[in-house]
Amino acid sequence: MTAGLVSTLGLFQAGCGNSALNGQSARGSGRGPSLTAQVQKFCQIVSDGDKEVERLRAQGRQENNPLRHDALQRQEVLAEDKMFDALYAFVGPSGEFTGPSGSQRQN
Repeated sequence: MTAGLVSTLGLFQAGCGNSALNGQSARGSGRGPSLTAQVQKFCQIVSDGDKEVERLRAQGRQENNPLRHDALQRQEVLAEDKMFDALYAFVGPSGEFTGPSGSQRQN
């Protein structure tokens, strides 16, 4: 299940670099700048987590010692958990970006 979530976040991350998330799309709505900053922070958390997981996977693929390989797999799971904890701490239990004036959710 975690691998599926990580791959889904990887797809989301692929869209983090496009212009729609760089502030250009925020011009049309009055709440854009704070939402855009939140989306960029979200993307940064996903990007950092994905890089750490991929680093551990690459290291695990080159490891011949089964004990070290298993330890790297456990570290990979912990890195995924750390990323999801950071996302939860940032977004909160509602799953929505919120700002000082209330919900920033676009309908």
